[in-house]
Amino acid sequence: MKNITLHQADPERDFGQIGALFLLEQGELALETDLKVDYEIHKERIFCLTVAENEQGELMGFNWATRSRFDANQAYFFIIVKPEQRRQGVGRLLYENVEQATKTNHIKQLQISIRDTCPECRAFAEQRGFTEESHYVELALDLNAFDDQPYNEIIAKLKSDGFQFTSMEALGNTEEAQRKLYLLNDSTAMEMIVRR
Repeated sequence: MKNITLHQADPERDFGQIGALFLLEQGELALETDLKVDYEIHKERIFCLTVAENEQGELMGFNWATRSRFDANQAYFFIIVKPEQRRQGVGRLLYENVEQATKTNHIKQLQISIRDTCPECRAFAEQRGFTEESHYVELALDLNAFDDQPYNEIIAKLKSDGFQFTSMEALGNTEEAQRKLYLLNDSTAMEMIVRR
């Protein structure tokens, strides 16, 4: 195993690389500025945010663990290691770091999301006792080919009920509008923990 150093992530120094890894491994565009906003909003619930570096100071991977907003005994986390840095003990060290922080913070249940395109990630989680509780399917909609005509009637009904349909372009696509959209998406995102 290489000489791997763990240290608390520094938003100014590390979030650019962390965002790139989120995009690479989760398919989620996580801009450095968006990560900083998310961090500021949720930092009271983030109990472990650690990066792993090699001897040259290169980021090899990170963990990000957040207490559930609905149940203080539950948390979800990410561990993402650069593909070329895997099988060198980085993921194990980052997981042990999350595990220790979980004990320190008296969290009783951890949840992790794994993409279907990463069988080695699933094996890593299963080796540590995680089991599948739910399965989500990622869907994408090609807006250029989408026929919205069948929805005209329901949209008209919703408009008459007071719902507003608009676009970022119509709102001005300002930083303030983008932040409001981010907060709306964040507050409506489902955080599902399956209880036994």
